[in-house]
Amino acid sequence: MKFIAASIWLLVGLTGVQAQTGPARVLPSETSLVSDGYSVTLTLALSRAVSYRVFTLDNPRRLVLDFPEIDFSFMPANLASGLVQVSDLRFGYFNSQQSRLVLDLAEPFVVSSVAFEDTILTLNLLRATASEFTELSGAPDAGALPVAQAQPEISGTKGLPLVVLDAGHGGIDPGAVRNDITEKHVTLLFALQLRDALLETQRFRVLLTRDDDAFLALPERIRLARASQADIFISLHANTVERGVARGTTVYNLSEQASDDEAAKRAEFENRSDIVAGAVLLGQEDEIANILVEMAQRETNAASVQFADLLGSTLRYALDKNAPSRRMSAGFRVLRAVDTPSVLIELGFMSNTTDLANLLSENWRIEANRSIIAALDEWFTAAE
Repeated sequence: MKFIAASIWLLVGLTGVQAQTGPARVLPSETSLVSDGYSVTLTLALSRAVSYRVFTLDNPRRLVLDFPEIDFSFMPANLASGLVQVSDLRFGYFNSQQSRLVLDLAEPFVVSSVAFEDTILTLNLLRATASEFTELSGAPDAGALPVAQAQPEISGTKGLPLVVLDAGHGGIDPGAVRNDITEKHVTLLFALQLRDALLETQRFRVLLTRDDDAFLALPERIRLARASQADIFISLHANTVERGVARGTTVYNLSEQASDDEAAKRAEFENRSDIVAGAVLLGQEDEIANILVEMAQRETNAASVQFADLLGSTLRYALDKNAPSRRMSAGFRVLRAVDTPSVLIELGFMSNTTDLANLLSENWRIEANRSIIAALDEWFTAAE
């Protein structure tokens, strides 16, 4: 069997695609994912033909399908359920003009055929050896996938301290999921409301790393903070646990030595964001890995710890005395801006019914915003 070198294969959709406007929609009744153990077949039915690109990535093994904007609203739930060959399936926006579908492959399968007939894309995978999979895998154009290089607008009066709010996850990367609620939705709600609250004080400028449901690679979030010369970078997240009971907020600063196993596991989960989205960002890991040895980073880390301590205390006494904010540290990649003090806030546990209700409550977010603003006021005042 001759396999297709998916890493360099670029296909363009059928004639007339450009003549139609609006995103193509997934048609659930004709969409399926099946396997006979030796092969895997994905059938994706759309409302119209579109251009597409397919390739595989190794470490971990993934199949990636790129499209122009696709409406995945009616994608069948649990499409990969029961397939031992496919450990997970994700879909969503990769950037403002591109949608992506990713299959996590539990075993090495490579593309044997792909066809777009009428409005139905059929992609066949065949079992292969690990070496065959590695040989045929790789990013298109033998390099990094394109990531957004936008510079979002900064809101507020020039000269005021600049706060960068980073709503964690987005697009194809949902983050933690509890029932039908995703971390990416919770963090964006919070970031938008916190931005408005900060601007209402007329004491801050604000930049959002994202203001919609779009994927943003971790190095791009760092780049935005540095390019804007931010005074403080706040990354917003929501936690979850599968076992046990946990609740409350947690404030993290960067440390290559995690404060405990829980912090290390949380950082590992968050640091997988780019892998989840099928991003390949070559040439950046070595630079990021070496940042902590620089004198500027050590100075920045000291400022980050000071703000994190202050923020943890403020959240503890303002929000819920029965569930105090915890202070922890771990090697979060998104906190590695060399010259920008940075903290990460886990706003609560989506696995806890009280926390989840709080996260979805506008009134709770108002109180949380007041606590964060109070911490910012005190921190900036002390720095004068």
